[in-house]
Amino acid sequence: MRLTTRIALVTVALCAAAGLAGAKPRRVVVLDFDGPKTLADSGRTAVILALGEYDLVAVTRWQDAQSAANDGGRAQGPGIWSKAAKTAGVDAVIDGWVQDKHLTIIVHDAHDGSALDELTIKLGAKGLSDEATKKLRDGLDERLATIQPPVDVKPKYLPIPRRDFGGTRAASVAKPAETQPPPATDGAPATTTAPPPVVAAAAPPEQKCLDIFGACPAARPEAPKPPAAAPLPTPRFRLDVGGGISTRTLHFQADFIENITQYDGVGSKALAVYGEVYPFPLRHGDGQISGPGVTLALYHSVGSTVGIDDEETTGDYNINQNGFLAAVHWRQPLGTIVHLDGEVGYSQDNYIIEDPPEGYEVPDTAYRSLHAGGHVDLTVAPRATVGFGARYFYVLDQGDLTSVAFYGPGSTNGFGLDASFVVPLPKKLFVRGRLAYKRYKTTFDGVGDITEEEDVFDGTDSTVEGQAAVGVEF
Repeated sequence: MRLTTRIALVTVALCAAAGLAGAKPRRVVVLDFDGPKTLADSGRTAVILALGEYDLVAVTRWQDAQSAANDGGRAQGPGIWSKAAKTAGVDAVIDGWVQDKHLTIIVHDAHDGSALDELTIKLGAKGLSDEATKKLRDGLDERLATIQPPVDVKPKYLPIPRRDFGGTRAASVAKPAETQPPPATDGAPATTTAPPPVVAAAAPPEQKCLDIFGACPAARPEAPKPPAAAPLPTPRFRLDVGGGISTRTLHFQADFIENITQYDGVGSKALAVYGEVYPFPLRHGDGQISGPGVTLALYHSVGSTVGIDDEETTGDYNINQNGFLAAVHWRQPLGTIVHLDGEVGYSQDNYIIEDPPEGYEVPDTAYRSLHAGGHVDLTVAPRATVGFGARYFYVLDQGDLTSVAFYGPGSTNGFGLDASFVVPLPKKLFVRGRLAYKRYKTTFDGVGDITEEEDVFDGTDSTVEGQAAVGVEF
């Protein structure tokens, strides 16, 4: 009876554990989808309808729980997801995007943030077809079935039986005592009585060890799997404002170089604004912009002067240095660390000395250029990057530099090099730093007033600049 009771307890416990293991996650939150608003809302609605048998949790409830678990940006890792899932009562989080009439859906395990395989459904002109709807429903069920809510099955409420199932019976068949012949009576010879046969104890049949009894030897624990990286919001817009300092040098090469006014290492200060828009990211959850985008950079000098000392006048004269650079980009992620960015665009760089003395032979410049360039960024930490880039400038106009009154017509080209870094701050803020070098070189045709007098054949205009800015992304 005791053995039968134990077997029944084992069966009940195993059935209960199997039932818990096969339970589907019931609590799901569906976040807003990315892409064109109408299509994105239609895709999210289709997903919600396909989850008819699941309990939907409000998006704000999940976001509030995740914000609390994030602890103001100080917490990191999958622990954020685990805390948020427990607070909001969520088993799975679903998000996605719509691009080129294709709906892409990602199911996340809310307990650790891990993302399951992407599910892509084609959107028709009238929404999802019956076949696409069935594929969506089956795909969601398949992925959600793999998410197991954390269950703590503790067997302490089960009785712990003795470990030797045949202990009582083995004791009953112990080796009997040796039989002694009875004493002789009435002179009759003693009769020897044969001892009863010794019955060996039957060995219990080999049974599998059941962990539920706690009688198994401790198994070697499996190596823990590395936790999945917590997804980061993918920004689509960045704006930063800051300032910088620069130094400019304009040198000419001529046969009579001693008669040429050289503009050597003049410093200036400027304010700068830089904006980026990447509305259709190629990857979600890595915290980096990607895909097609446009950028615009503006700058203008503030409080900058140059000292001029000639035979008649000595004084400081204001510098008006300003310009912009606009470009279209394609930013391609390679793996999880590298992003390559290619660009083409148009720029203007103006450098004007306001009301200089008459006869001052440093012309104002106004470079108008088409450019092409590339940049590589390395993700060194969540939302933190270091990068390097280069641009080539095809110059369309040079301002007074190529007027006949100065050095005359000529051809100009240029290039730029830069290094930058981004350091994340709480609340979607960041700090950006940048060091850049730009150079324009002009080869003159030999018909300008100064060129003809001094045999000038080329000029090099170079600038070194450092910037620091604070920005926000969303």
